[in-house]
Amino acid sequence: MVDSRDIRPEDLPGFVKPAEVSAAEKTVKTLVAALRNFGLFPPNHATTINMLAGVHRSITGFMNRFDDLCLQFDKTRILYNDYPIHDGPTHDENPIYIMYRDGLRWLEFEKGLSEEELKSLLQIFQTFRETPDEHEEDFVSALWHLDLSHVFYRASDNFWEEEPVLDFSAFDITGKGAEDSDEQQETETTTKQERRRRSLRPEENKEQPQALSVALIESGKNLYQLDPIEKTVLEQDIKKCVEQDSREDIIGLMLHILNVEQEQKTAETIMNHLKEELKNSLVSRKFATSCYLLGNLQKIQEKHNDIIEWPKLLWKKFYEDISKPEMLSPLIPIWQETSTLGPDLLKDFTNFLRFLPPKAAETFTATLDEISKPNARSLMVEIIASFATRNMNVLDSLLLTPVEDLGLRLLRVVNNVENKRIAVLFLQKAAGHKIPKVRTEAQKALHKLSNF
Repeated sequence: MVDSRDIRPEDLPGFVKPAEVSAAEKTVKTLVAALRNFGLFPPNHATTINMLAGVHRSITGFMNRFDDLCLQFDKTRILYNDYPIHDGPTHDENPIYIMYRDGLRWLEFEKGLSEEELKSLLQIFQTFRETPDEHEEDFVSALWHLDLSHVFYRASDNFWEEEPVLDFSAFDITGKGAEDSDEQQETETTTKQERRRRSLRPEENKEQPQALSVALIESGKNLYQLDPIEKTVLEQDIKKCVEQDSREDIIGLMLHILNVEQEQKTAETIMNHLKEELKNSLVSRKFATSCYLLGNLQKIQEKHNDIIEWPKLLWKKFYEDISKPEMLSPLIPIWQETSTLGPDLLKDFTNFLRFLPPKAAETFTATLDEISKPNARSLMVEIIASFATRNMNVLDSLLLTPVEDLGLRLLRVVNNVENKRIAVLFLQKAAGHKIPKVRTEAQKALHKLSNF
C-alpha cells in the first residue's frame, strides 16, 4: 500500500513546477555543464571566456528575477526549495557527487556575484577534480580559504567511508537548557552571512554539536559478489553511460555559447567543434544525439539569421560540410542493416535524415551502388526522392543520374511538380536520359502533359 506521505507533489498527475523552480533548474543545468567542461580549453581561450560569461549571465538573470540562488546538495542531486532539479550518476563524472563527497551540503550565490568569483569557483573545482591526490586539502577547504564575498556554503565532515560512531555530545543532560535559552536566542539572530558561512566541520567550529549517528554491526560475509563476466558487463555499461552523458553536456554547452555569441571567429570555432561532435555521433550510431544537435542548431539559426549578416555564411558552410561524403560515409553500413535495426535505433536514424539539408541527396546518390540489399536500396532511393521534392536545384542536378531505379523515381517527383511549365522543362531534360527505360517514360509523360 502506498503511504500518502511518500508521494511528492511532482509525482501527481498534472503537476506543474513553479516558475522559480523551473528557472533554477535551467540555471543549474548551465552551471553543472560548466563544472564538467571548464577545463576543456585554456583559461584565456574565447570559448572559456564565453562559457564563463554565459553561466554568470544565467545565474545573475535568475537572481534578478527571483532572489539568491540557494542549492542543497544530496549525494548525486541538487534540490531547490526541496524540489529536485538535477540528478546524476554516482561516479566522478558527476560534479555534484564530487562536491558532496568532499563534504559540501549547501551552496548559495548572492546578488553581486562577479565573473571573477565564479571563475575562482570553477577553477578550484577543476583543480581538485583532475588531481585530487596531489592536494592535502579538498574542494570545500579550498573554498573556505577563498572566502568569496557572494558565494556561501555549508559543509559536513561525515564522509561515507568513515565508520559512524555514537556521539552523545548533542544531548543536554545537565538541566541547564533553560539557563542557556537567552544564548540560543542570540545565536539564532546571527546575521544571514554568518549562518551561511559557518561550516559544520568539527575542526573549524568546535562548539557546533555533532550529528547523532550509529555504528553498524560489521558482517564478515559479502551478501553478493559479482562474477568476472558481470563485472565486465557493468563496467562497459557505466563507461557507455558516462561517455554519452559527457558528450551531450559538451554539445549543450557549445550550443548555449553559440546562442549568445556575437564574435564571428568564436562562432566559427564552435561550429567546427559541433561538426566533429556530429560526425562522432554518426560513427557511434548515437542518432538521438545527432538530432538533438541539429534540431537546436536550427532554432539558433532562425534566431540569428535576421539580426546580422555574417551568420548566414557560417550556416551555409556548415550545411554544405555536413552534406559531404566525409561526414556521411559512416552511414553506409547502416543502410545495409536497416532491416535488422531495432525500432528505437531505426526511428532515431530516420529522424536524423529529416534534419539533413537536401544537398545530402547528392552524396547518397554517389553511394547508391554500394547498397546491395534491395530493401535498403529502395529506402535510400525514397530518401533521395524526398530531398529532391524539397529542393528543385537538387532535383535538377540528379535528374540525369544514370541509375534506372532512381531515374524512374525522380520522374514521379517531376510529375508532382505543381508548376507545369517547370515540369515540362524537367521532362524535356529527362527525355535525353542515358537509360532507355527512363528516357521512354520521360517522353511519355511529356507527351501526356503537352496534350493536357
